[in-house]
Amino acid sequence: MKIEHLSFAYGDKIIFKDLSLDLDGKLYSLTGDSGVGKTTLLKLIGGLLVPDKGNITDAPRTPSFMFQEDRLLPWINVRKNISLVTDDTEKMEELLRTLDIDGDLMPTELSGGMARRVALIRALCYRGDALLLDEPFNGMDEKLTDKCIELILKEDKFTVVSAHQSEVHVKLGSQIIHL
Repeated sequence: MKIEHLSFAYGDKIIFKDLSLDLDGKLYSLTGDSGVGKTTLLKLIGGLLVPDKGNITDAPRTPSFMFQEDRLLPWINVRKNISLVTDDTEKMEELLRTLDIDGDLMPTELSGGMARRVALIRALCYRGDALLLDEPFNGMDEKLTDKCIELILKEDKFTVVSAHQSEVHVKLGSQIIHL
């Protein structure tokens, strides 16, 4: 994937001006201070935002997106939230077991870290051609983070992860893009 001369602004606030990147690998981490555009870049790559100028070529066609917000529907249980994006119940159940989540719980019964794990499971179950993960490890301890990293790497897809924890990028073995 190539990002060429990309510019994007929210009104008068310029986020990117003439950004060019050649993403010819498989796994990338976005780093940088809050507000530098990590989430915006993920949304541009995923087609949720359109650049003001420039091009993104060979972008994922059907990315699986994990937002900073968990975006779980509060009126259906965890299992049904995940089932909205997949019919692969075997994979869903395996991931629920691996990350120690009771699929019958309602989103309001989940801790912050549990909700992040459910959001990650949903992203991993969607049959997209790429993973775009925005702060996927928030609210998780090191052991859970390591389990989640293992699951992400097992997917073997083009992946871009935004995370504030620098040790995560090392554990992922990703190419780092500092914004």
